[in-house]
Amino acid sequence: YTFALLIPIKIIDNDLSTAQIGYLNKLAHSMESNHQVKVYCGIDDDKLHSPAIQTLKDTFNKFTTIIVSFEISYAGKICYYWNELAKAAVKDDSDFFCLLGDDTEIHNTNWIDEVINEFVDIKKDLKLPEELFGFGCVALYDRQCHGFPTFPVLHRLHFQLNDGELFSNEFINQDGDPYLFQLYRRFGTSRFAKNAQLTNHIGGVQLNEDNSYEEPRYQRVHINWQNCVEESFKKFCCHQLLKNITPFVTIDVIVPSYRCQQEYIERILSLKSSINNVNVNYIIIIDDPKKDIAWLNDIANTRFDVRVRVNNKNMGASHSRNVGLNESAAEWILFLDDDVIPDPSIIDAYVEHGIIKHGNNYDGFVGYSELPNKPNEIFPTAVHFSGVSFFWRAATKMDDVPWGITANLMVRRSSSKTFNTVFLRTGGGEDIDFCLNLDKHPLRSVPEAKILHPWWKDGKRCYEHFYNWSYSDGILQDMYPQFNYINWPNFTELFLIVIMISLFASLKYGYYSLILILSGIPMFIVNLIFDLYKHQVTLHEEPYSKGIIRVLAILESTCIVVSSELGRLKGHFVRMKFHNFCHRFDWFCGDPAIIADERMNGFYRFIGFMFALAISFYLFVNWF
Repeated sequence: YTFALLIPIKIIDNDLSTAQIGYLNKLAHSMESNHQVKVYCGIDDDKLHSPAIQTLKDTFNKFTTIIVSFEISYAGKICYYWNELAKAAVKDDSDFFCLLGDDTEIHNTNWIDEVINEFVDIKKDLKLPEELFGFGCVALYDRQCHGFPTFPVLHRLHFQLNDGELFSNEFINQDGDPYLFQLYRRFGTSRFAKNAQLTNHIGGVQLNEDNSYEEPRYQRVHINWQNCVEESFKKFCCHQLLKNITPFVTIDVIVPSYRCQQEYIERILSLKSSINNVNVNYIIIIDDPKKDIAWLNDIANTRFDVRVRVNNKNMGASHSRNVGLNESAAEWILFLDDDVIPDPSIIDAYVEHGIIKHGNNYDGFVGYSELPNKPNEIFPTAVHFSGVSFFWRAATKMDDVPWGITANLMVRRSSSKTFNTVFLRTGGGEDIDFCLNLDKHPLRSVPEAKILHPWWKDGKRCYEHFYNWSYSDGILQDMYPQFNYINWPNFTELFLIVIMISLFASLKYGYYSLILILSGIPMFIVNLIFDLYKHQVTLHEEPYSKGIIRVLAILESTCIVVSSELGRLKGHFVRMKFHNFCHRFDWFCGDPAIIADERMNGFYRFIGFMFALAISFYLFVNWF
């Protein structure tokens, strides 16, 4: 075979720098091969007669060296250089071509043969016909950015499939390599060459944790390359040569991690699919740069399907998920939290019961997130009765769901869909907002896709979770006014009114009026009675617990609901959204029956509250 190296050359002051000469000499020494090797150097046309030309020919004197000049107006447009150099190589009957830079150092001497062998293996493993030999993309192994495909190698067949172009003119100087790699990943024909390792000394992928990084010699210009993958993929699928090729289901598992617990992350990284034509990658975003993740880097160094990214500082789960989305080009994204225990078959469940059955009609699938059943403990049972965890198990109760929690959620990737960082970093409402913005709504339940979510603080009381979630998710009421409806005052709102009345009354009648605040006690008792009646009589729920523990759990569930109401009310006041007083968000996003039921429940409770208030005021007037 004929193997071509495509190298844009940056010439300053009419000759190559000492560093460039050193890198290119090392590259030339690494190019031993049983195949014919050509070198295509792209330079600016104003340097065509500079001493650098002879330096290049001397450096690659063992190989056929072709100099291709470009108008100076294309300076810095590396992708244009690669495109034209690739066309020249294919025109000269080159079989393979590799995109390189003049500052790359390849550490293996037989890497060209290694790359070509990968193409041979791709054809063999996928049983491709002879006319599709070379259908794929083999990326060199970048020591600085494990798992990210840099400097890809392609076959001349690519030009036949892609209308005679390496990539579109949209590409300027960034994103070409991941675009090519992810395009062929959709067919299961993209791979890394383990024994073709390189170091990109200038520019390349900038990682927050890489202190040796050196800025490129041109201004970066990024594009929405993931959309280009989608467009090219559709074009490839329609090509006559590929009519019998079955595309792969590509999934990226995105895990934001602040805790960085090795046991949990390793369990997630062990997830596999037993279904043919499914390709799974993992993107772990570390949200605490102080954490020691040497163990995780060791994994990433040996697995090309794992990428690790580290935030500069704690940015929160939403920002971290956006980092993962920006890295991803898979068709589907599986969001998992870093403290869950996924069922080993979770990926197969999503593929079989979600993507294969319903992928044409839905943009998202919601799995079953189970909180461990602790029937002999009051607080965990109270969380169940409070309803705050209903949507964790909604997949077992509804075929279609309006949204799902990001602890266990699969969605179709779209460049325009990201998490809104207006919500608290600790979470609350961002998952609902994300799901409501999917192009196809609602989402489909996949109860077979299970995770086990350990209790926060091992089941100990932690009201701050529900308080903070509600403080944050109150933002939804103004973002989605169509799901915002008026209701009778709940306990927290009515008690706030009582406090205000008591304060004003104390100005006229003295501090004794503050005793009116004690009317909150009978109001709260009314709340308890309603919840006892609701869970013991009307709902006929599964008996998570029995006897006195069940009764105490129901009573504590009232406290959990009140803490949620208090957090949401505080959020409205802090954000100066007073118009949301006595307004509720429809968690089922458009179900009139649910709204009617909530209003009826609110009305009955309000009557009970007013009865308790009437008694309290009567006693106050007669005693004082």
